[in-house]
Amino acid sequence: MELIDNKILKLRLRDSSTQIIKERIKRSEVISRTEDGINEVVVYWGLDEVTQLNDLLNLSKSLPSPISKEYKWAGLYEPFDHQRVTSEFLSITKRGFCFNFCNPISKAIIAFIANFW
Repeated sequence: MELIDNKILKLRLRDSSTQIIKERIKRSEVISRTEDGINEVVVYWGLDEVTQLNDLLNLSKSLPSPISKEYKWAGLYEPFDHQRVTSEFLSITKRGFCFNFCNPISKAIIAFIANFW
């Protein structure tokens, strides 16, 4: 997986996954094929596309969320790394759970997500 110009995700996928992506995600394109059935696919790096991609595929690496490029973090302080990671996960996962303790930090994470959506 490669992020190109903060606009496009480039993935290497098998034929079966490529067909599913091409059918369900409008802003995707197959750019090359190899003889062994591996395809290079590009997908626009937007919230809707990455959320659909996350639902369709079970990748070993987590997908980068567009919240990291589009969202201007509100508040007096910069969020900690774990807050950013949790926000990225929850923004592209439809059925994600946040098991952080109920404290002001967790509330800030949920506020970031609610503001981004």
